[in-house]
Amino acid sequence: RAWQLVEYMSKLGWSGATWGAEDGARSFCVQDLRKFDFSAAQVRLVASVPGTFRGPHMHKWGHLKLRALLQAEQFEPEFEGAPAVCQFSSLGSLDANWLEDFHQSLSSGRNKPLDTPLRPGRLQLIWPTVNNVRLSSEGYQAGCSIPGNKKNVLKETTVGRGKLQRREKLLLGLMHSWVANDSGRQHAMPHIKSYTRYSDSDPSHLAWFCLTSANLSKAAWGQTQLQGRQFSIHSYELGVLFAPSTLKKRMQTNPWANGADSVGEDHGGQNANICNWTAYLQVPYSLPPKPYVDGEDSPWIVDADIIHPLKDAWGNCQVGLRENYYGKLQD
Repeated sequence: RAWQLVEYMSKLGWSGATWGAEDGARSFCVQDLRKFDFSAAQVRLVASVPGTFRGPHMHKWGHLKLRALLQAEQFEPEFEGAPAVCQFSSLGSLDANWLEDFHQSLSSGRNKPLDTPLRPGRLQLIWPTVNNVRLSSEGYQAGCSIPGNKKNVLKETTVGRGKLQRREKLLLGLMHSWVANDSGRQHAMPHIKSYTRYSDSDPSHLAWFCLTSANLSKAAWGQTQLQGRQFSIHSYELGVLFAPSTLKKRMQTNPWANGADSVGEDHGGQNANICNWTAYLQVPYSLPPKPYVDGEDSPWIVDADIIHPLKDAWGNCQVGLRENYYGKLQD
């Protein structure tokens, strides 16, 4: 497995490191990674590197890499039609075709007893609401690190045909608020990026979980081109995938309720008898996600034209965010 990390670090252009005095200097280069035994690693790497890829190289990076890994996995029947969750802190300019292609990657995998492809389920996006940000521990200032621009968050798409054709918001109907009471992080605005698929019958059961640096964007995850014959990526990203074949156990979230460690077994109590086949992952948000409530919730937009009049947890109004926020120069 070392080759995956070696290839990523090589693409990154890392020249290695040297330390110590000249007479006893030591160095470490990319190829030295091959000397380590990664066979006990409980994750698979999911990385992105800038470039245009064709043929077998298309499935080495980005969401097509995630698709290839999931296609090789077998899942329990409870994950037929299971929802896929995307949680991120920045949003690119998306379109319906890309979203469908990305959803296909998240929905990949096979039904274990039937050996048939899993049916896709609902796509759910966790994106903080205005009130999530306002009532957070940092107040409106936390929104500076959640750079969702109006043109991306409220982007429209055309649906229907002929006289029934209409314009509607591409993402708004998929959005869910940040709810993290179980983990004690309800008032901590997230900057992590994670993707998962959970069971409709028991939301604490996970099919897989991906923790990554990749936000929801074409630049980070890549996009297919030339009718699927080419794959293009613009960013360097690195993530890890927890899957049945890596953990050799059933994955479950919400470990705070039963005193378990992150990616570890139960240490006692009522679940001690199942510790041999359950791995707990500390997913910081609640599952299933909570959909936006019409007329009550609105998505956080860092460059919104409307200044929200309500004061935040610090007694401040939303002032100055439109002129100064994370990622503005990259917009």
